Amino acid sequence: MAIEQGTPPLWPLFVIRQLESDSRGKAMELVKQFVESCFHTLDDQHAMSIRQTWIRELREFTQKPPPFDEIIQRSRDVWYHTGDRDRTQTAVARLFEALAAFVRNEQVGYCKALAVAVIVVASRDDKLSPMAVRQFAEMYQSLEEAL
Repeated sequence: MAIEQGTPPLWPLFVIRQLESDSRGKAMELVKQFVESCFHTLDDQHAMSIRQTWIRELREFTQKPPPFDEIIQRSRDVWYHTGDRDRTQTAVARLFEALAAFVRNEQVGYCKALAVAVIVVASRDDKLSPMAVRQFAEMYQSLEEAL
């Protein structure tokens, strides 16, 4: 994926680390909301429904995490669901990967997987979408103001 010149490779990490310093797991909530908000870009209603099911399952896993191996397997199941994987499918697989790292207290892997999920969804044609980046920033800002 090409990143615009001057953009740090994992640009969402600042926000993710800030949220995690406020409350463990808070960044996962923001990134889930952001990824889910991008489902409207899908033309296929069936694909959208599948992704919404994955997000519901991820929410259930977040509330009562199953064993690490089960979460990793679910990440792989999502990743390989179709041969023609799109941005949202990739992002959801990364969210499951982030949860697996979270369960194991692997902070670096957790934050990196969340950052990749954001970057994947915020990219269009291998470039960052200013509108998506702005949306992520606004979601972060409104979350911070709610506290």
